Amino acid sequence: MMARGEDPHAFLKNAGGMPTAAVPTSGDAAGAMNSSMSNLTPELMASKGNASLSWTIPEGWKEKPAGGMRMASFTSAQNEALDVSIVALGGGAGGLSANINRWLGQVNLAPMSDAELGGFLSRQEKWKTSDGNAIQVVDLTTLKDKTDPSQSGILAGILQLPDQTIFIKMSGTLAVIEENRAAFQQFVQSLAPQQ
Repeated sequence: MMARGEDPHAFLKNAGGMPTAAVPTSGDAAGAMNSSMSNLTPELMASKGNASLSWTIPEGWKEKPAGGMRMASFTSAQNEALDVSIVALGGGAGGLSANINRWLGQVNLAPMSDAELGGFLSRQEKWKTSDGNAIQVVDLTTLKDKTDPSQSGILAGILQLPDQTIFIKMSGTLAVIEENRAAFQQFVQSLAPQQ
């Protein structure tokens, strides 16, 4: 499924027959910013990356229109409360601390000091993309009370490339995130920067 205005030649089929997208980002931030990016500093807004990535969309997910800072957006065909985004920002994109603390605020959790954040990240998983790039996993659901699956949560992956940082974020209720955890990992690990 193609996003509006996308080059139809950017889509390929992988060996399994699932759609694979190769999408370049543009240098502008046209369109309204989505709510998850609404508190970015002007410096980060100006640092939108120019990555070209390919990925494989998991079975049961569908692409939806991307706008603002997003290079792509997805949801579940079974539950549209799921929101998955890919955002590319130039350089270090303000650092892990600022971005993770912004996400903590989005799920009503207190910000962490650098020391707390270091301890938290040391307990997080690390994934690898199919071409060997390291992904820092940030699972904020581990900080939530799992007895209430209707709470909001975020599971994210951060891919740091030499000249930009790619954020892949899944948000929704704890129940929706848990249902889509394996698909999200498959999706993140399918990311491949294009030359």
